[in-house]
Amino acid sequence: MSFPGTAILAMKNLIWATATAQIDYDHKRDPMSKDLSLLRSLLPVFLSQIKQLALSLYMIQLPKEPLPTSLSHQLSSLQNTMERTTASVISFALLPEQLELDTVDGHCGHLKQFRCSRLQDYLEDLRYSNLEFFDACWELLETAVPESNPKRSDKNPHTGNVVISDWKKEMMKRSYRSADLLDKMIWQCNQSDLGLLQPFWQAAVSEIDEALFLLHELIIHPTIRKPATLPTVRMVNMSIPIVKLTRLFFKKLSETATTDSMIRATSGINIHITQTLARHVRDDLLLFLWRARGEESIEVVEAVNIRGAVEDIRYQFFNSLDRWRELVVPVPRQRDDRSPNQINFEDCFNLLEDQFVLATNKFFDLFTALDTRCSSTSRPKFTPVP
Repeated sequence: MSFPGTAILAMKNLIWATATAQIDYDHKRDPMSKDLSLLRSLLPVFLSQIKQLALSLYMIQLPKEPLPTSLSHQLSSLQNTMERTTASVISFALLPEQLELDTVDGHCGHLKQFRCSRLQDYLEDLRYSNLEFFDACWELLETAVPESNPKRSDKNPHTGNVVISDWKKEMMKRSYRSADLLDKMIWQCNQSDLGLLQPFWQAAVSEIDEALFLLHELIIHPTIRKPATLPTVRMVNMSIPIVKLTRLFFKKLSETATTDSMIRATSGINIHITQTLARHVRDDLLLFLWRARGEESIEVVEAVNIRGAVEDIRYQFFNSLDRWRELVVPVPRQRDDRSPNQINFEDCFNLLEDQFVLATNKFFDLFTALDTRCSSTSRPKFTPVP
């Protein structure tokens, strides 16, 4: 068999191995026992080999230049890495009693289970993504080596462009998806237990940023700008500091979710503890204020809803704060650790807590400055007290 034919056969073998990859735990193929070290070393190698394959095929001027003689070895090496990585992920995620494993810090079963389930999900997504990527590589090789399939045409019947160029672009696009998934898996493996929650807190910050933008729109947008004395405008102005402090809470959680902190408890962790707080800001307070925007007076039911939303935010804020105060403790300092003093939860959040109390109290004080009155239609309204 000619070398190009050997390379195409190696690519077929790689595709077959990807399609039939291990999905169940097998103690005979368990390469890593009880730690993440092998998985942490394999994933970067896998990522590097994916990038090298895509780049090497992209750079060759096919079909003018011959395929490099190292391609078959490169494909075989990639297949070996893929199989070992797959086995490592499966053994870590499905290893009997894997929740007893010590990862980076802490011993929280809920978060270890979360880490394992995410790795399994990423692995399955990676398998399908790699199949698409390897299929594109195969199409590129078969197009560039006509003797592998003499009936193939090197022209796109619709555009008239050379198919090689089309498949190169498609191959690179699909390789980016595989690389992105491998990056996520590497991140999952290298994060502390607490750090696994960073994406949820970062998403909450983004949601609150959107809410802040819409609140500012209620005040400054030319088409809905109203006098600052209107109840809705005053409520929006009082709401903005509350929303900003809520955003700061999530940002602080995200920034301190490093190996400088760990989880004390082995149970009771719920990744939705703080997400409820973000939903109250986005779905309740913002919605009620938006509905009442620009009104000369506010119906009693609307005022009750707005106040209730702020009460819910305040409750969830302190509930979240108290929950994490119980669970987060500093990691014991290593002997050779010369880093600054590690983060103290109280020092980090006490000032924020005081500011939040002040901001919510000011908002509630606003309601004492509003009086229930009846309009000409006898419908109760909230209007400013003269």
